[in-house]
Parts: sequence; structure tokens; C-alpha cells
Amino acid sequence: MGFGKSKQPQAPPPPPQQAPPTIDEIVKDEKRNIGKAQRDLDREANRLKQEEQKLIMEIKNLAAKGQNDNARVMAKQLVKNREQQKRLMTTKYNMGGVATNMTIAASQAKAGQVIGSANQAMTSINQTMDHQAMLKNVQQYEMQSEKMNMAQEMMDDAIDGGMNAELDAESEDILAQVLDDVALGKGSRANAVPQSKRVAGAASASADADLDAEVEQMLRKLKG
Repeated sequence: MGFGKSKQPQAPPPPPQQAPPTIDEIVKDEKRNIGKAQRDLDREANRLKQEEQKLIMEIKNLAAKGQNDNARVMAKQLVKNREQQKRLMTTKYNMGGVATNMTIAASQAKAGQVIGSANQAMTSINQTMDHQAMLKNVQQYEMQSEKMNMAQEMMDDAIDGGMNAELDAESEDILAQVLDDVALGKGSRANAVPQSKRVAGAASASADADLDAEVEQMLRKLKG
């Protein structure tokens, strides 16, 4: 009776490799660290501010008691306290500048990546492009476009010639009609003027006859 071979325990699979952090993730983490450090600086500055107020009160009390030497020692501590507060604020503002520079650097890095990708794409396109064929196509397109433009100009000239002939004929008809209307108008005015004179003469003669009859009637009455 044979003995089977014992199975060797299998090694656990290696953990999956994590992808390297992106630029945005790195900037986000660093900004978080900078923000935490700035908050720590604010807490230390507030503590120094409270200590400053206490030193001022102690200096006033010592001066009031006439303990000028002790007051002078406390004043030196007060000066050091205020200098420390200034250094803390300077450090905080410098850290804010670091965060801003980090954001700018990240933007530039991403722009560089985009440009690199664009260069690779353009390189691939240029490698697959037949420049001679493209140049030939462009030349053929220009030649065909020139032919089309010439045909269009010839058609436009033919249409304009026909339209000009029709326009000239129509213009002559309009001019003749206007001249006829003008001539008729002059004839009507010429006939109307003598007629008015005849009417005026007849009216004048009738008025003279009436006046003569009236004068004869008045003479007869005077004689009678």
C-alpha cells in the first residue's frame, strides 16, 4: 500500500500593486498637511497672545509697586514673546505660499503631460499620413475649384447679358410711354388755353350788352 505525497501549502498571492498617486492626489495630501501645520501655528500664536496679556498685567503691577528691575526683566520677556508671534505668522504665510506654488507646479506638470500626449498623437498621425498623396489631393482640389469658378463666371456673364438686353428693351418702352404722356399733356394745355380765352371774351361781350341796355333804360326814364 503506497503512501501519497503530501500537498505543499500554496503561497498566498502577492498583493496587488497600487497605482502611483496622481498629481492631484499628491497636491491634495500636501495641502492637507500644510493646513494642519498652519492650524498648529495658529494655536501656538493664540497661546503666546494670552501670555502676552499676562506679561503686560505683571509689568504694570510691578511698576506700580516700584519694582522696576523685575518689571524690566518681564519687559524683555514681553519683547521676546512678540518676536516669536511675528515669526509664527511669517512661517504661516510662507507655508501658504508653498501651497500656492505647489498648485502652480501641479498645473504645469499636467500641462506638460497633455503636451506630451499631443506630441505622441501627432507623431502617430504623421507616421500614418501619406504626405505626397495629401499634396496631390490638395492640388487636384484647387484645380477643380478653379474650373468651377470659371464655369460659374461664364454662366453669370451669359445671364447678365440676357438680363441687360431685356432691361434695355423694357427701358425703351417705359421712355416711349413717358414721352407720349408728356406730348399728350402739352396738347391738352394748348387746347385748353384758347377755349378759356373764348369763354372769357363771350362773358365780357355779354356784360357789355347788359350794361348798354341798362344805360338806355335809365335815359328813357329821365326823358320821360
